[in-house]
Amino acid sequence: MTQDPVLDIPEEIEVITVRVPEREALHVEANGSSITIFGDGRVSVVSDKPVQIRTPTHIEISAANISIDAGGEKQSS
Repeated sequence: MTQDPVLDIPEEIEVITVRVPEREALHVEANGSSITIFGDGRVSVVSDKPVQIRTPTHIEISAANISIDAGGEKQSS
């Protein structure tokens, strides 16, 4: 598995790295948004703010727009 550096985070923000065992989940709430990362790799995000997720398939979701970039093909709605 390759890891990309965290993007667009100011240097003054401390990033905390946590390893989640396969049969557990990490749930984080901050400022009205929440994210749950399951040990099997699934991710659940709930937010009324724009969300960016980087995976092999890049997905960006905001309140009015969804953009999916799968291997060079970009789709928006």
